[in-house]
Amino acid sequence: LRVGGSGTYTDDDDSEYRWVSLDMFVGSDTVRPGLFVDVGLRGFLGRVKEPGVSGDLGAIGFGVMAGYLFSRDVMPIPLEVFSGITWAPSPLSFRDTESFFQTDVGLGLRVIRNASIFASYTYYRIEMESGPINWTLNDNVLRAGLMLRF
Repeated sequence: LRVGGSGTYTDDDDSEYRWVSLDMFVGSDTVRPGLFVDVGLRGFLGRVKEPGVSGDLGAIGFGVMAGYLFSRDVMPIPLEVFSGITWAPSPLSFRDTESFFQTDVGLGLRVIRNASIFASYTYYRIEMESGPINWTLNDNVLRAGLMLRF
């Protein structure tokens, strides 16, 4: 069982959004040493603004994550690669949100057994129903941070 959370904030010229997410995933790394595959749910709550429109974000999405930690026999440094997708269709989207889609791909450097410094690319597509028109936020984001595992 993996339980986690994160916060996202951006304020560029065109878009401004902020939300928190809570994750609950289950999975296994017993198929092959170093390989993990998790499935679960991810909840989002926040606010999204584009020029002339804004709306409240709320969604519970299905998620799949996979990654691989290269062994020291293959790589001299503890490098990991990971990827994931999250999709919240209309029935699981609420507030002003019609649907939510997110995909990630990244690299991590395992500094200790339960912590990694990572860099990733994330794509968001959020369809909103607020204001006079329906609108969509599409954004590409480069992220970096620290991932802790307990």
